[in-house]
Amino acid sequence: MAVDLHGADDLISQGDFPSRQAYDWRVALPRRTRAHIERGGFSLTTRSGIRRRQTVLIVDDEPKLRVLVHTTIESPYYQVIEACDGEEAWTLIKERKPALVLLDLKMPRRSGFEVLAAIRSDPELRGTQVMVLTASDQQADIDAGVLAGADFYLTKPFSPADLLARVAEAIGGRVPSW
Repeated sequence: MAVDLHGADDLISQGDFPSRQAYDWRVALPRRTRAHIERGGFSLTTRSGIRRRQTVLIVDDEPKLRVLVHTTIESPYYQVIEACDGEEAWTLIKERKPALVLLDLKMPRRSGFEVLAAIRSDPELRGTQVMVLTASDQQADIDAGVLAGADFYLTKPFSPADLLARVAEAIGGRVPSW
């Protein structure tokens, strides 16, 4: 299986992921040009005239998975940013204060549990929603994630439709329809 990322420099195939994981991504992806992305992509204007998009941070040490998730949820409703480890994630969280963090648990430099604990202990981040997005489907890990303060827990593999629905639910947004 290969996924054409419409303008990306790379094709991603199922063989690029660990053999115990399977990804079946079948979504209609909008064509985005480099110039469009550099201009900042889409923005929405609210009734008050304020331009606003919800920021979603993807935190995962697997670059190809970040690209897949990013491409799946990028829309006029969400601005998507990425971090490759827990330390970079914490820096972006403090600077950008995303509405939602999609957080892998097992990462270098700072684990997802450490990032989650830091978010929950910071009063300025009280409204930040956290969705654990990890390969671990063991009940003990799910319980640990929820007890640590995760609002949602989604295991890999997951369907793009389920991911979009969970993201919309988490930040009160709309599910994009292309």
